[in-house]
Amino acid sequence: MKNCKLCGNTLTKPVFVLPNTPNAQGFVAQRIRSAGNLEIFECPCCHLVQLACKPVNYYKEVIRSTNVSKEMRTLRLKQFKQFFKKYKCKKTIEIGCGTGDYLEILTKVNNDSFGLEAGKKSINVCKDKDLKVFEGYLDKENSKIQKAPYDSFIMMNFLEHFPHPLTALKAIYNNLSVNAYGIIEVPNFEETIKESNFLDFVPDHLLYFTKDTLALMLGLAGFEVIKIDSVFHEYILQAEVKKRSNHSYTAFNAEVLKNKKQIKDLLKKIPNRELAIWGAGHQSLTLMSVAGLDDKKIKYVIDSAPFKQNKLTPATFIPIVSPLYFKQNLPKAVLVIAGGYNSEIVQQIKKYNLKIKVFSFDKGILKNEK
Repeated sequence: MKNCKLCGNTLTKPVFVLPNTPNAQGFVAQRIRSAGNLEIFECPCCHLVQLACKPVNYYKEVIRSTNVSKEMRTLRLKQFKQFFKKYKCKKTIEIGCGTGDYLEILTKVNNDSFGLEAGKKSINVCKDKDLKVFEGYLDKENSKIQKAPYDSFIMMNFLEHFPHPLTALKAIYNNLSVNAYGIIEVPNFEETIKESNFLDFVPDHLLYFTKDTLALMLGLAGFEVIKIDSVFHEYILQAEVKKRSNHSYTAFNAEVLKNKKQIKDLLKKIPNRELAIWGAGHQSLTLMSVAGLDDKKIKYVIDSAPFKQNKLTPATFIPIVSPLYFKQNLPKAVLVIAGGYNSEIVQQIKKYNLKIKVFSFDKGILKNEK
C-alpha cells in the first residue's frame, strides 16, 4: 500500500505516467537500459504531488552544478546578504551542501557557516576549499548535527529528494535555537502545472510542491512560514521560515488565581444561596468548578436551553432552571457568565426591571452591571 509522504493518506491510482524516464544522474559509460515508467500520484487529501517509488540510490547526496552559472551565484550572494541583514542570524547550517557551491557564498556573507552532507567525495571537496562541513543525513527526528544549535539554516532544492521529508524537517527543527530562521527552496510545481511541463518529472524528485503543500508541510514540522515567493524565472519556490515555539501557559495559572479571588470577593458581599449564575455553558461550568462553587453557595444556574433545565451542573451539582423560574424565585444577585452572549443576557435581565444586583464575568473581568 502506498501512502502520502505528508499526511499518510492512501495513494491509489497515479494521475499521470511518464514512460521511459531516466534518473537525473544516471549517466552511463555504455549502452545499458537505465530508464523506466514514472508514476505520479496526487494525494486526494492534502494534494501533495509525489512519486511512490523507491528513491534513487544516491538520494542522500546533493549533486548540483550551479557554480557554473554567474547569474545563480549573483542571486545567491544577494539573497544571503539580505537574509542575514534582515534576521541578524549568527551561526548557520546548510542542509545538503554538496561540494560547497552555496556554502562558499554563505561563508563569505557569514563566516560562522557550516554544511551537512552525506556524500563523502563531496565532503572532501568542501574540505579542500577550507569549508566547515560535517558528514550526516537527517533520517531520524532526533538526528544530531555537530555544533548545534544553529541560529539559522538553508536547504536549497534538497527537500524534494527525501523519502521521509517531515522527519528531515523535524530533525532540522530540533537542531535550531529558539526563534531561529531559515530558507527552504524546492522546484516550483505551480509553474510546472501552468506550463504542462512534463520535463520537470524525474525519479530523483519524490515530491512536487505548490505554495500550499509546501506551507502545510513546513507548518506540520513546527515552522512558521513568513513568506513563500517564486524566484529564478519562476522555477523555484523560496520559503522563509521561523522556528515556532510553544506558547507559555504561565499566565493561565495566574488567571486561575485571579478569577478565584474575584468570585470569592463577590461571595463575601452576598449571602450564601442568594447568588444565581446565568449560563450553563462551558465557561461558566469551568469557572464554577475551579472556584469551588456548589449548591450551598449558589442558589441555582439559569439557562435558556430546555435540554439543560431541571438537571444539575456537572462537577458542582447546582440545579439548572429556566428564565421563568428565575423571575418567580429571585435571588439577591445574578452573575452572567456566557461569553459572547453576556451583553444580550444582561439587557434581557434589565428589561425585567428586577430589584437585584447584576454582575457579568467575561475574559477574566468581573463587572458590576448595576
